Amino acid sequence: MNLDNLERNVPAKIYNRGVDYFIKGSVQGLKQEFPNHWYAKVEGTEDYHVSVYLKDAGMILSTSCTCPFESDSLCKHEVAVCLAISHYIEENGPAEVAEVEILQQLKSLKKAELMAILEELTEQEPAAKTFLINKFSRSAGLDEAAARRIIRKSAARGIRRRFIEWDEVDQAVEGAWEVYDYAEKMDPLRTGEQMIRLYLTIVKECVELQKMADDSSGTIGSVISASLDAIGEVMEVWPVEFDEPTIDSMLQLLSDHILNHIKLDMGDAPMSLMDSAVQWVERFPLSQKIFDVIENIAVSDAVRNKTYHYEAERLRMFQLDILCRQQDGQAIEAFIKNHRQYPRIRKAEVQRAMDAGDTDGAVRLCKTYEEMDAAFPGLVQDWKMMRFDAYRQAGYKLHMRDLAFDLAAAGNEEYYHRLKELVPAESWPDTVERLLSKLANGYWQQALYESILITEGMTEKLLEHCRSNLREIEKLYPHLIEIYPHEVEEIFTAYIYQSIREAGGRPQYRAACGKIRKFGQALGREAAVRLVEEIRFAYPNRPALLDELSKL
Repeated sequence: MNLDNLERNVPAKIYNRGVDYFIKGSVQGLKQEFPNHWYAKVEGTEDYHVSVYLKDAGMILSTSCTCPFESDSLCKHEVAVCLAISHYIEENGPAEVAEVEILQQLKSLKKAELMAILEELTEQEPAAKTFLINKFSRSAGLDEAAARRIIRKSAARGIRRRFIEWDEVDQAVEGAWEVYDYAEKMDPLRTGEQMIRLYLTIVKECVELQKMADDSSGTIGSVISASLDAIGEVMEVWPVEFDEPTIDSMLQLLSDHILNHIKLDMGDAPMSLMDSAVQWVERFPLSQKIFDVIENIAVSDAVRNKTYHYEAERLRMFQLDILCRQQDGQAIEAFIKNHRQYPRIRKAEVQRAMDAGDTDGAVRLCKTYEEMDAAFPGLVQDWKMMRFDAYRQAGYKLHMRDLAFDLAAAGNEEYYHRLKELVPAESWPDTVERLLSKLANGYWQQALYESILITEGMTEKLLEHCRSNLREIEKLYPHLIEIYPHEVEEIFTAYIYQSIREAGGRPQYRAACGKIRKFGQALGREAAVRLVEEIRFAYPNRPALLDELSKL
């Protein structure tokens, strides 16, 4: 997200409120405290303080606001400040004049005064410290230890009582972003190893940071994801030439990090790193070496002690991918035979049969695995879908039709549409009735049941469905109101009364009043007023309900 596309990335209601604040002049004291670090106060019922950290071309790296708004989106105050920044840059251009004035002022200071400013700057701003470390380091670069210190010092500023609250996370990761920015400006062809080590440091430190933070905004996760992506990009081009000692060292480093992240249950981070390493198989003669690295990780205690085998399965798929690149048929078959306990391996086996044109063999495998995984409905559906693809490849339309019916009856809307293409028009009404009878009583199939009734224009059945499931009238009334206005009013009224009867306090009464508002949208204001009066008469001794009704 950047300053130019806020409207596309922020919910309309929040964006419009932010525009109102900006137009009314509620943004006060806008200033750029440091390059790309902006600050302002937004005036309202209370004053809120907003910080925005930009990158080149107006990209928004992070924002923070002292208001209590919690969401993955920017809040209205942050939107207002971003609009103010955009307006300022459009009107005044980059702050080059201010920089010239600062330079003139610095030239006029005495040495002691300059030293005091530098000391204060390095204490308060990680970017300045990063620059100076790079400037004066004997190794002419930022190493892992220095990067770690910058990240931890920034994190410490956000920690309160051993925890980082949601509104302190942006400040806590400033150091991580500074190291990221530093690494991003390096040349991967010359300093690829140093870049990878810096990115790995960011990932490791931010993973630890997540344990003590409310990262509901995904800010720390964004730093981790950006760093993992950057590692993959560097390894696409570095090293330029095959250098076995360097590659061995890097593979060992990546292996250590992968194992550490697996132990910490850090989601996709280990597999992202492994994916980056496997890229080297395309560029260098490393197939066996990387295969062995994966094997050592796969048989480690960190992987074998997992309750679920997600990591082990993914690792085995990486190995299978390497074998497929080598096109060693016997090795592939032996590997699949040894690791058939993993569904992805079995799916790869079926796909290999289909790719070889052996559709009958693919069908046999799918049927075998449907029986093997009978206790796992999701996997059974996967095997049926693969079997459908095998039938389609072989041109077995009758088998496709029967299987499409089974899959649609399980609630899969895609196969309802495929079934409609396969069934002759004269047989379709009977087929739909059979399908609906299968779907009618299933909880997970209800969405498809309703969709078919709407698509096929079966409004009478849709009405009866709403009678049996009162809550559905709230979303289905648009399909019924024109033909059955009185019935819709009757069902909607019964639904609202049911909500009130089951209410246990004010929150539920408030929710019931929300349903009355929707009732008014469906049937008009007059009908809603009449219903409210009826409810008041029916429940005169429920003060909380009466109070909520008065707000309508």
